[in-house]
Amino acid sequence: MVKKLNFRLIFAVVVVALVTAVTSSISYGHASVVRSDPADNAVLDIPPEKITIWFTEPVAVDFSTFRMIDIQGQTVKLDGIQRDEADHKIITLLLPEIASGVYSIHWNVLSEADGHDTQGVLAFGVGSDADLSAAQTVAADTAVPWMEVLLRWLNFSLLAAVTGALAIRYLILRQSEEDEKIGTAVQEAQSRILTWAIRFAVALFVAGFLLLIYQITNLLETLPDNATFWGTGWKLITLSRWGYLWLARQLMIVLLFAAWRLIQINQQCPEPKLLGLLAAFFTLALTIIQALNSHAAAVETNPGLAVAIDTLHLTSVGLWLGGMLALIIGLLPIIRRDRALFGLLAWAGWGRFGLMAAFSVAFIILTGIYNTGRQVASLDALLTTFYGQSLLSKIGLMLLMGGVGLINSMLLHPRVAAPLAKLLNRSKDWTPLSPRRLPQLVLVEMGLGALVILFVGLVTSAPNPKGPEFMPFDEESVLGTVSEPVDDLLISFSAKPNRPGQNVFLVRAASSRRPEPAEVLRVITRLTYLEEEIGTTTVDAQKIDEGQYHIGGSYFSLPGRWAVEVAVRRQGLEDSVAQFEWVVPPAVGARPVIVSNRPIEGFFSWVALIGLGGLLLVFAGVMVRRRRTAVAHIQLNKTASVSSSEMEAQVAPARTLSAK
Repeated sequence: MVKKLNFRLIFAVVVVALVTAVTSSISYGHASVVRSDPADNAVLDIPPEKITIWFTEPVAVDFSTFRMIDIQGQTVKLDGIQRDEADHKIITLLLPEIASGVYSIHWNVLSEADGHDTQGVLAFGVGSDADLSAAQTVAADTAVPWMEVLLRWLNFSLLAAVTGALAIRYLILRQSEEDEKIGTAVQEAQSRILTWAIRFAVALFVAGFLLLIYQITNLLETLPDNATFWGTGWKLITLSRWGYLWLARQLMIVLLFAAWRLIQINQQCPEPKLLGLLAAFFTLALTIIQALNSHAAAVETNPGLAVAIDTLHLTSVGLWLGGMLALIIGLLPIIRRDRALFGLLAWAGWGRFGLMAAFSVAFIILTGIYNTGRQVASLDALLTTFYGQSLLSKIGLMLLMGGVGLINSMLLHPRVAAPLAKLLNRSKDWTPLSPRRLPQLVLVEMGLGALVILFVGLVTSAPNPKGPEFMPFDEESVLGTVSEPVDDLLISFSAKPNRPGQNVFLVRAASSRRPEPAEVLRVITRLTYLEEEIGTTTVDAQKIDEGQYHIGGSYFSLPGRWAVEVAVRRQGLEDSVAQFEWVVPPAVGARPVIVSNRPIEGFFSWVALIGLGGLLLVFAGVMVRRRRTAVAHIQLNKTASVSSSEMEAQVAPARTLSAK
């Protein structure tokens, strides 16, 4: 029964993960402004009637605020705030009639994706005398939200505990048919793990409400004074994506609790397989919901793949850390009560857990590499930002934890310690410590795991370093003028001051033929941002002299690479089209290079995906081999009983461990 259940659990995991990868829609981790019209720091000749802002993610308008402030610091009442129903990332502010001067837009928006709120300021001027340095600004809030970090730590810890309890309950602790005393002890451990799994589910449900209360309280700080706690909470749950996912999360926890409780009620009877499968499904659904509320869903390309890999990452963390916690809860009380059972229980629990832990760690490493490539722009961004430093600290703790786990593996499997024993010229059954130290080392490993999850809370609370300010720029990539011969024309393009915001573009189109073959009717310029999808802007250049054309405006709204297409339309001839790639440097200048500012996404993603493909093949091979071994063992038991010598060989590792 257990073998069949194992494969059904694995099949359910694979199916749900594939469905997630195919159906996940794009969302984001933190809201920030992509561009605006008029652009930030633009100086306009006439007052605008509206301001359109493009964000990196869908914005929950009901929980967002926009304030317009003039140069005296007085609030200018907006005529309205509109969200594009076809694209919730686009917000339009309707402006009243305003005089010449300097104005700033202070925005604080709530992400529909994960509930993070972010803020910022846009400034613009009206009239030639506008001095943008006088715009009212606010300092960015860079403090670590420690309450959010602790709540996320609690949430991740409980999710890992639930996942680990499920895995240990069904995949690791199996009742022994050869030894009645061990079988009774394992049954007691299973019952204790089941009881604690129910408690973890209840605590996870309560943690959900703590997260909701924190979110509402945080929103009330930016909403109007007449906003109430209960009204804001109801709107958050019923009108935002974060609220829908929160409701789904709480529902999955209730269903998981019901499945665990039914299993507990029926544990004295032959256990229904369906309940175990349902518990696995609800646990995986919880993990998927968590991934949908993470930075993994924020990527521009292949968001479904990123969510699926993050689901695998979170599941692997749960199997490893949560599995250790379940073994501690289930086995340590029995071992302390009856030390004679130490060896056999250690082998039945931590000995069998070793293979699962090894695969979990491998999956954590590879999925972590993939997530790092998708969330971090470069090695410099990894080294110099709070997000990157927290991630590096988490990796360091995991390496230390892995070292403790390796020592534990040596205590349980002397063959793992054999290479080190040979190097140190020790006996074949040598281990670095006494096997009796296993419980203490497991507790140390579990403590390091709690710190790892704390740093997971830090990483998920911080904005990921992948914005335009982390793009690589060098002097050679920033051009003064570009030219291309097309037909009989030499078409040139230049931009000054070549910074995000207001620029003057100069286009030259000089014919090498005399007389020129036809009159120029239009010069059309198309500008497309290459770093992400924000559309193409088309604008006609105005003639200022023979062969010279001028464009003025905030068309370069973001730093990075732009595709510039200049089409010269002449009477009776096909358009002559020149294409250029233009680089706009950041307004504040490029960051100094420490190690490398080159993108790491491509390399990290390919390394991780190739590694994951190979690891999945190895995992499938191991499972198939174990399945065949189990079938052969069952067939052998049908024809002959196991001899005493064979039984002695099966329990020899445990007896050796007890003797030590």
